[in-house]
Amino acid sequence: MEGGAGGGCTNADFCITGKAGRIGSANLLPDGGDSFMGFGGRGADTGANGASGALYGAGGGGAAGTNNDGADGTIGIAIIEWIE
Repeated sequence: MEGGAGGGCTNADFCITGKAGRIGSANLLPDGGDSFMGFGGRGADTGANGASGALYGAGGGGAAGTNNDGADGTIGIAIIEWIE
């Protein structure tokens, strides 16, 4: 199974896009994609829930089995520098 695409930016002077989720197998679902400031959650083994991402902008891991849940990704971050 293929992982999802990484996130992008719009109307930004500086942009670092997210990485795509990793490829899974029959018994292991894909890990969530990493970001510049975070780490994707691990995909689940057969019959388990995925793990959430950590820090900013990271994807959640996929679940294995029909009665399990994929995990949430983490919130993004915007860093604004005001220069006068």
